[in-house]
Amino acid sequence: MAKRSLCMLLAVATLFSLAVPAFAEEEPAEEPVVTEEPVVEAAEEPVVEAAEEPIEEAAPVEAAEEPIEEAAPVEAAEEPEITEVPEPVEEPEPATIDEPMPAAESGSCGDGVTYTLTDDGLLTISGSGEIYSYKFSDDPDDLINDIDIKTVVIERGVTGIGDSAFYGCKSLTDVTIPDSVTSIGEEAFSGCSSLTSVTIPASVTSVGNNVFSNCTSLTSATILGGSGSVDDWFAGIDSLTNVTIGEGVTSIGDWAFFDCESLTSVTIPASVTSIGDWAFSDCKSLTSVTIPASVTSIGDYAFDSCESLTSVTLPSGVSMGDEAFSYCDSLTSVTIIGGSGSVGDWFADFDSLTNVTIGEGVTSIGDFAFESCDGLTSVTIGNGVTYIGNAAFAGCQSLTSIKLSDSLTSVRLDVFAGCKSLTNVTIPAGMTSIGGRMFDDCSGLTDVTISEGVTSVGAYAFRSCSGLTSVTVPASVTSIELGAFLYCTALTSVTVLNKNCDIEAPVDYGMFFGMQYTLHDPKTVVIRGYTGSTAQTYADKYGYKFEALDATPKPTATPTPAPAKLATPKITKMENTASGLKVTWGKVDGAVRYTVFYKLKGASKWTKIGTTTATSYTRKAKDLKSGKTYVFTIRCVKNDKKTYTSDYDKAGKSLTYYAAPTVKISKASNGGIKVTWNKVAGASRYMVYYKENGGSWKRIGTTTATSYTRAASKLKNGVTYQFTVRCVKNDKKTMLSYYKASNSLKYKK
Repeated sequence: MAKRSLCMLLAVATLFSLAVPAFAEEEPAEEPVVTEEPVVEAAEEPVVEAAEEPIEEAAPVEAAEEPIEEAAPVEAAEEPEITEVPEPVEEPEPATIDEPMPAAESGSCGDGVTYTLTDDGLLTISGSGEIYSYKFSDDPDDLINDIDIKTVVIERGVTGIGDSAFYGCKSLTDVTIPDSVTSIGEEAFSGCSSLTSVTIPASVTSVGNNVFSNCTSLTSATILGGSGSVDDWFAGIDSLTNVTIGEGVTSIGDWAFFDCESLTSVTIPASVTSIGDWAFSDCKSLTSVTIPASVTSIGDYAFDSCESLTSVTLPSGVSMGDEAFSYCDSLTSVTIIGGSGSVGDWFADFDSLTNVTIGEGVTSIGDFAFESCDGLTSVTIGNGVTYIGNAAFAGCQSLTSIKLSDSLTSVRLDVFAGCKSLTNVTIPAGMTSIGGRMFDDCSGLTDVTISEGVTSVGAYAFRSCSGLTSVTVPASVTSIELGAFLYCTALTSVTVLNKNCDIEAPVDYGMFFGMQYTLHDPKTVVIRGYTGSTAQTYADKYGYKFEALDATPKPTATPTPAPAKLATPKITKMENTASGLKVTWGKVDGAVRYTVFYKLKGASKWTKIGTTTATSYTRKAKDLKSGKTYVFTIRCVKNDKKTYTSDYDKAGKSLTYYAAPTVKISKASNGGIKVTWNKVAGASRYMVYYKENGGSWKRIGTTTATSYTRAASKLKNGVTYQFTVRCVKNDKKTMLSYYKASNSLKYKK
């Protein structure tokens, strides 16, 4: 009888334990702890062992549960007690303790929302409403931790997924989210380390922070449109390799895919109009990206440090943030498609860039657009381009040829200056003026064709084109400005076909630049033109040999003497500031204006960068390279900005420029504040500061990293924080750069 009692008690206990809901937010109902009842222990007492033979003969009723006190030794022989016990045949077979658990569990997981969980890990959620907010890993008694969830199917009708709803479901590999869901809470799938892919339906309009953090197996994400922005849902997921963004998404937010180091491809639809700060920064495996014409703005450092990025397609006219493609050291090809504005200086100083294509719809190329792209060999400019800005291709030393479109009408200064491998060029008829210094120092240029229709050749347009041997200036040209062919050391003849062409007179700049001739040195150059022309007058006056196209030349004249000189300006201070590198010098008596020159340390040639009536000048940060040492010198000049009135310091003064780091702050996953900044070229250590509620800056310390997390224990609730970072020497004392303040963040615990 005692054995029967034990079996029945265990069967009843099992049924009770299986009836408790497992996926509900409220505390589970208290169930009887069958294994601790005295009844079970009593089954092992000597009283039961002492039962007489009739107990063993009654084997068919072993499952009956009988009070242990009725099994006392003095009453064990009473047969009527045994005959009153119910027969065990009516008990269901699965209730025995040796059988597996039932096939499914079910319960409530939200107001109007229920779940069913099978023993193979399939969790099905149905109903109408939102799934409760949970964080199951914090409660090990939840059934969710006892049975691995492998697949989640949320049926249509469910409208929201609460905070941490599936937090820490480490065996979850697949989830289906229906198009009835409009919101997904914070950390909803955080720590689902086996999840490999996810699709966010178009119905979702709200997604919380860190929703997929620590999903270390997630490789594919699809976002099916909807409205609003794709925010930092996938930031820092190293395993993510592919992202598809559906039509309907209008913006890719700040930090959206930051540090997704395995991301190789991303599809951006035509509905997207903006890409936020740091959106794809540190996506080190991303190889190509196409940005549609619909995009009007790209944020700061949006594609920073995408080390494997080799090609980019993007529209002209886009508003580009600071260093959007900085440290993309593998970028070789850029295609600019039609847009509403100009191509900006987005890819200046990209040494890896070899090919640039400007599409038919582009109308202008802005200042410094591709300056100092040392590896650039090929440029295709579409027929729609009408304007090219200052130094757009200056310093592209590997560029061998360029075809200027017939639509081009206007160019600025230094457009192709320093393109030493350029061998030939044709100036189209629509380009009425050849800009100042347009081909300055193009030492490989041997063939220049100036089309009929061009009206002027700008100052120093072909200066130092040492491979140029001859040039013909067509009859449409009415003026040739100072130094147009100066230092063209191989030049032997200049033919001027306009009888009334105004050729600017030479200027003697004394010891600094010497005599500045328009048509190079009269000792080597022959001027050809018509008898009685301005070309003949110029040749006669400045000592050139003249060959008439229709008559004999006249005798030459002597050059004018050099003017008197003022004292040489002396630089007194150089410093890095927020806007660039500032140079200050002492005032010179009698000086009315100063010209500022600079060069990279070790270079032989000075570059004129501006004139001023002040005694200081700031070279803008966009025109400088961090970590490079620059040498400056100053010279007094007349108000005509051409006639120099003093000598200059030939050694100059130098300073290494360090850019101020750009700093961003955000709430860290550990509850603190995360501070990140860009790596500054030439800098190896950084000093970090912070301030509270707009107060004074307080120093925290130095680091060689480009990020720092301020622990929550060191932060005050409700206080607004800002951080800044300066480059510092390894002595941790000497500051190298200025600073820029970060964005503000009001801290909440």
